[in-house]
Amino acid sequence: MEGFTLEPLLADIGDQIDPYQFAMKGRSTTEPLVFLLHNVLETLDRGGSLARVFFADFSKGFDLVDHGVLVAELEKLNVRPAVVGWIRAFLTRRKKCVRIRDKMSSFKCLNG
Repeated sequence: MEGFTLEPLLADIGDQIDPYQFAMKGRSTTEPLVFLLHNVLETLDRGGSLARVFFADFSKGFDLVDHGVLVAELEKLNVRPAVVGWIRAFLTRRKKCVRIRDKMSSFKCLNG
C-alpha cells in the first residue's frame, strides 16, 4: 500500500508535514543523520550540556494504529475523498499472522 498511496498523500498533505519529519520523503538516511549529528554537537559545544539520543524502530507501528482514527485524521487533513476511500477499502477486514520457520499462527484481524 505504501508505494501506491505515498504520492497522492504527499500531494494533499505535504505542506502540513513537519520539516523535521524525514521518513517517506524519498530522501536517503544521510540527511537525518547529519541533522542529528549537528544538533548533538551543537548541544555539546555549549559546555556543561548533555545530549541524549533515543532510537526507535516503528516499522510495524502501523499495525497498531486504529484504522477508524487514521481515516478520521486523513479527512481532517483534507486528503481527497477518493484517496481516503481507497485507504479505507484497503484496511477493511485486513488480517495478519506470524510465521516462524515452518510454524504459522492463526489469523487475527488488524485494528479497525
